[in-house]
Amino acid sequence: MSKISIRFYKDHKVRAVWDEDHNQWWFSILDIVGAVNEQEDHEKNRNYWKRE
Repeated sequence: MSKISIRFYKDHKVRAVWDEDHNQWWFSILDIVGAVNEQEDHEKNRNYWKRE
């Protein structure tokens, strides 16, 4: 069973899911890009990911 969680990085929400089969967390790359760039707009995060 997977566990869904919200983590924080520099006060930005980062979605995470626990994978019990592999004992590891999976994080949303779009949320991480937004946190690193201090960008709140989800669409701008997607556009950054597409361009780079």
